[in-house]
Amino acid sequence: MALVYFIILIGIVVFVHELGHFLCAKAFDVKVLKFSLGFGPRLFGFQKGETEYLISALPFGGYVKMLGDDPNAVLEPEERRRSFYGQEPYRRFCITLAGPLMNLVFPMLLFFGVHAADNRVLPAVVGMVLEGDPADRAGIRDGDRIAAVNGEPIAAFEDLQRKVEPSAGRPLRITVEREGKRFDVTVTPKEEVTRDPLDTESRVGRIGVITGQFEPIIGVRRMDSPAGLAGLRSFDKVVSVNGVQVATFQAMMREIARSNAQPVRIAYLRPAASKLAPPFENVYGKTTSEAALTPSMDNGNVVTGIEPSSLYMAFVDPKGPAAGIGLVPGDRLVSIDGVPVRVWSELLVKLQSNPTKPHTLAWEHEGQQRESRSYQPAGLDPSQGISFGSELYEPGMRPYASMKPPSPVAHPDRFSRAFRLSIEETWDIARLTVLGIVRLAQGRISLKTIGGPILIGDLAGAAGSQGVGTFLWVMALISINIGLINLFPIPVLDGGHMLLSLIESARKKPMSTRTREVLQTVGLVLLLSLMALAMKNDLERYWPRIAAWFMGVFG
Repeated sequence: MALVYFIILIGIVVFVHELGHFLCAKAFDVKVLKFSLGFGPRLFGFQKGETEYLISALPFGGYVKMLGDDPNAVLEPEERRRSFYGQEPYRRFCITLAGPLMNLVFPMLLFFGVHAADNRVLPAVVGMVLEGDPADRAGIRDGDRIAAVNGEPIAAFEDLQRKVEPSAGRPLRITVEREGKRFDVTVTPKEEVTRDPLDTESRVGRIGVITGQFEPIIGVRRMDSPAGLAGLRSFDKVVSVNGVQVATFQAMMREIARSNAQPVRIAYLRPAASKLAPPFENVYGKTTSEAALTPSMDNGNVVTGIEPSSLYMAFVDPKGPAAGIGLVPGDRLVSIDGVPVRVWSELLVKLQSNPTKPHTLAWEHEGQQRESRSYQPAGLDPSQGISFGSELYEPGMRPYASMKPPSPVAHPDRFSRAFRLSIEETWDIARLTVLGIVRLAQGRISLKTIGGPILIGDLAGAAGSQGVGTFLWVMALISINIGLINLFPIPVLDGGHMLLSLIESARKKPMSTRTREVLQTVGLVLLLSLMALAMKNDLERYWPRIAAWFMGVFG
């Protein structure tokens, strides 16, 4: 099935590219002889007007053949007028540019369609406030709805993020709705410095709110705490408190707090140890157990010994980097590089900023704090299969704490939102692609990261299996990459032809045949070298799977 997805993806991306050349050539009245999807022998096609439309045998590219695309071709004057090299240099520049340009415009259309079709967004409802962060200090609480920022209405959680992220250090007037009442609070986002895997530094504002709420899956830090003494253990899922059903961790804690330190009945499900591993399917059975929890009081606060399980490692890969420094299932994360970890996502953000460098990780094991200065996540191994939504590295451990998001709502500015996101997402991918190329040239990214058709096929197959939205996102990614690569000023690529057109325009005369031949040869050698490197990397990545496939077919 991966092959089918690959052919569909490459076929559409190549069609879009060649369509750009074709339409621009037609606009300038250049005669187009052939429009082919694929290279090699003709499979089938038809003639319409002066153009033959083809499907060819090798689905790894395509071409538009125009009259006189060889500068040395001998043509009649009328034919010369309609030939590619019979055009002014600026026209040849435009025809050549049209292909890569279509590859950059096409993703905007894809993203617009995806976002316009699915207009559901998470509402601007606060699921959880991180203790000590600006929102907590300003008095924002779980369950509050953010109605406006500086007087501008907020329709979705993503709108709140758009207001907060560029406002580090600047006070914001946030209008909060709570129990039918509205009031304003002043929140000054803190600055957070992040780095992506390409070592680009970003400074963004954060106020410390999360849109979802934890399900009532608990972590028990100490066995001598009220929860531990009651027989509760980490990863138990609380079903009810004193007979009251609870769907979130916060609802569970509210019910316990109502007891005023009196004993409460906790109904819970205990996980099967063998199920506490990715993909965490059927973790709990149907048998409910019950515990009698007697909270204690500390300075007027109810103490239970219960906390969210987000920081407790349910699974530690025995061969992974976490096990290598001594973590075992049940251990609780404390900090990374001296910064306290409050939720699992904070650890991932820190690792993403420097996935190839050692980190100082602190954790608790049976009440004792431990620390390692050599924790480093493992790189993603594509040969083991690609799964979208995972990190570009492997932490070697996983918590088990499900988030319960609020019910999505329709965004009121459907099409303007889709248009804005289409531009933003296309720009982000293009920027990261160019930056990745620069990092390769600088030697800061290994040449082993370059991939060829096998990697693209694996990407296409993984994306196709996860739904239309993911598949279209990967199609946009590949389209942008192909568009940008074709803009490289290398002869035989579109960018090389554009550069020659600019040079001819400046010189006011055509380039000599000998110079063209030398440049074309140099460009072809560079392109073939790049293709050989990509294929070599693919074979090294996927050799175990390739060998297993051959053994299955011929063994």
